[in-house]
Amino acid sequence: MQRMMFFLVLSLLWFASTAWAYSGGTGEPNNPYQIATAEDLIALGNEPNDYNDCFILTADIDLSGYVFNQAVIAPDDDAFFNGSFNGQGYTIRHLSIQGRGGLGLFGRCLYAAVVSNLRLEAVDVNGTGGDIGGLVGWNHGILTSCYCSGTISGNSCVSGLSGWNSGIITSSYSTGTVNGKTQSGGLVGWNMGGIISCYSSSSINGANNDIGGLVGINWGTITSSCSTGCVSGNTYVGGLVGNHCEGMINSSYSIGLVSGNKKTGGLVGSRSKWYAGTASSFWNVETSGQTESDGGLGLTTAEMQDISTFQNAGWDFVNETKHGTCNYWIEREDDYPCLAVFSVSLPAKPLGIGTVDDPFMITDFNELGTVWSHPGACYRLDSDIDLTGINWNSSVIPVFSGQFDGNGHLIRNLKIEGGGCLGLFGGCKPKGRISHLRLETVDVNSTGVMVGGLVGWHCGEIVSCHSSGSVTGDWYVGGLVGYNSFNSGIITASYSQGNISGNLGVGGLVGYSLGPVTSCYSTGSVDGYSSVGGLVGWNGGDGIIVSSYSTGSVCGTGFHIGGLVGGDFMSNGEVLASFWDTETSKQVESYGGTGLPTSEMQDINTYLGVGWDFVDETANGTDDIWTMPDANYPRLTWEFEE
Repeated sequence: MQRMMFFLVLSLLWFASTAWAYSGGTGEPNNPYQIATAEDLIALGNEPNDYNDCFILTADIDLSGYVFNQAVIAPDDDAFFNGSFNGQGYTIRHLSIQGRGGLGLFGRCLYAAVVSNLRLEAVDVNGTGGDIGGLVGWNHGILTSCYCSGTISGNSCVSGLSGWNSGIITSSYSTGTVNGKTQSGGLVGWNMGGIISCYSSSSINGANNDIGGLVGINWGTITSSCSTGCVSGNTYVGGLVGNHCEGMINSSYSIGLVSGNKKTGGLVGSRSKWYAGTASSFWNVETSGQTESDGGLGLTTAEMQDISTFQNAGWDFVNETKHGTCNYWIEREDDYPCLAVFSVSLPAKPLGIGTVDDPFMITDFNELGTVWSHPGACYRLDSDIDLTGINWNSSVIPVFSGQFDGNGHLIRNLKIEGGGCLGLFGGCKPKGRISHLRLETVDVNSTGVMVGGLVGWHCGEIVSCHSSGSVTGDWYVGGLVGYNSFNSGIITASYSQGNISGNLGVGGLVGYSLGPVTSCYSTGSVDGYSSVGGLVGWNGGDGIIVSSYSTGSVCGTGFHIGGLVGGDFMSNGEVLASFWDTETSKQVESYGGTGLPTSEMQDINTYLGVGWDFVDETANGTDDIWTMPDANYPRLTWEFEE
């Protein structure tokens, strides 16, 4: 009896500590926990078991009198916040932290974390280590409509909002002062993810290298963003980005004073010539004190305040559709362009609530232009969309980590002319999923790297998708995907058609693949210099191609040309049960796969013998992936679905 009472008391204590620890709610999406006091906030930090749940802020909170020695929420390496925290526009003031590394209101946010509509004012975060931000020390989730002001100090990866970002940040900004030794920026210290429609007016004081007005060191994408604060450092110092190593800066500007000793630029301090690009981006040569930059175009104040400068560069403004429907910018007479999200509300959401059970429904090109503002939500295409007459200068959806169900519908006449990381989706992050989507007559023309009809760089999952049209770029160019990342990039039951051209790593379906490509095909023509293949240009050491084929012509003027797969001097991935047509491709060699004449490519027994799963047979499985029209090549069964 005593033992039973002991367990009963423990159970009641546990129930009280979880169900009644906050000011209300149950932690479910439709009834989130309510954070109304400093005690609620601290209780959340002390309860890792709740880190996967949903929270809302229901009042302003003043943390005066509290000094923390670590992040308030998720301070430990083995405890990540992976839920949702909606500030509802309320403000947390006077956050003070004196500690080592991984500092911020949140120490670490994982993939599924979403922090939104939250304001932090008068923060004072001081660390002796790295990954230090006002809001988040290390972010792999989504930060949207957040703001932070105050003083942030640390050693490396120091910033006003997120010290390290490998997730997505949208519609957010920072003000105040950032003091860091290396990898320090107004919004993000080290960026490996996506930044969309953000700005910083913070003053950045860097002692050493990789110091930028918005981002210290960039390996990701920056779209339609700006910085206005003063920036000082030693080496790799830039008004927007200090060290631009990989990725893309698009339609962005900086105007703050910039000072440094080496590799200093008005917009970018230093840039990788092979992997990093800038497009349609500018800096003010008068206010910055810099006449040079490793990327971007320097202009006078008069030119920077002339709206035609940006219109001619293809910037996407409110109340026009010629250059897109994302509505990033607002025109201001005799002033710099202003980000629309800070002058008007966020783009109106389509019908739905953005969940798996009730996704946002996309019915036209205007609603397609809103996806960037909620990149982790679920979407479903509810009708075909024709994009004729719109000439985008960047990806329609710059970075995505949600679910996009094409529902079998078509998007026609997508036209993009710009730098790198281009496609309908510029990048698809881990946990992102694109399915049952058809693209027809795409025209993607890039001067940079990682270019595809559907996705530029891909780390998520693509299932039952199709792209046809023309795709042109430099490195890593594919009809469907430009760059398919190792481990997380998965492409299944998809195909591409059209004309693909580039320089290095050019493929009918994928330019450069380090992940699995299964039950896919390409019929498009491929033209490049090196590492050129009918299906995949370069199948890297971790890549694997299974049950796939290509029939398009392949032309390469340099090295490592293959009918199915191109290659490289380095190790090449595995190819299983896959084929190419030696007659139509005009290639008799490949870095993997089996070359066959057209008659054998159109014989079903070729594929049944190596385990392909067809309709009306069960020996190779019951998923019915493939069908075989008379006297033709294999086709994916879903192509014939209504």
